[in-house]
Amino acid sequence: MKKVILFFLSSIAVAALFTSCEKKYACSCKLQNADGSLAEPDAGRPVLRWVQSKTKKGADAQCATMNDTWINGKGDTLSSFCFAERL
Repeated sequence: MKKVILFFLSSIAVAALFTSCEKKYACSCKLQNADGSLAEPDAGRPVLRWVQSKTKKGADAQCATMNDTWINGKGDTLSSFCFAERL
């Protein structure tokens, strides 16, 4: 019984070591008009999202899923470009 408990506790310790390597990043998004000029943030669009990754490259990949193009209520085409910033 002691061996089982010891194995269980050591497994938790090893898992804690690996998960502690995760770093926190925030996705920052810039909104641009069709002509490339910066747009005012659209109230209905998310501009910040927290992600966890071991590397900035991995966090950038997660943030890239937020890249999008859409037409706002005024008929203007907007594009979002998102990238990771370390907290």
